[in-house]
Amino acid sequence: MNVYELSATAPQSLFMGKMRSNAAKGHQSATDGERGMRVFFAFLLGIAVTIGFAFVRDATAPTSDQPFVNWNVVSASARGAIDSVRAQWDRLTK
Repeated sequence: MNVYELSATAPQSLFMGKMRSNAAKGHQSATDGERGMRVFFAFLLGIAVTIGFAFVRDATAPTSDQPFVNWNVVSASARGAIDSVRAQWDRLTK
C-alpha cells in the first residue's frame, strides 16, 4: 500500500472504527432523519432566539433609541401571510 492509498483510506477507517466502538458500548448513532431533524430544530431555535433578542432589546431600550425592528410592519406582514395561507387552505379543502 502506497502513501496515497493509505491517506485516502485513513479517515474512513478511523471513522468506521469510532462507529464500531460506540456500537460496541451500546451507543446508537443518529440516523439521517434524526440528524436532519436536529438541524431543522437548531435552525428554528436560532430564529426564535434572534427574534426574542430583538424584542427584548426593543422593549427595554430607552424611548430615545431607534428600535431594531418596526413591529407594526412585522405584524402587518405576519397577518398578510396568515391570511394568504388561510385562503389557500380554504381553496384546497373545498
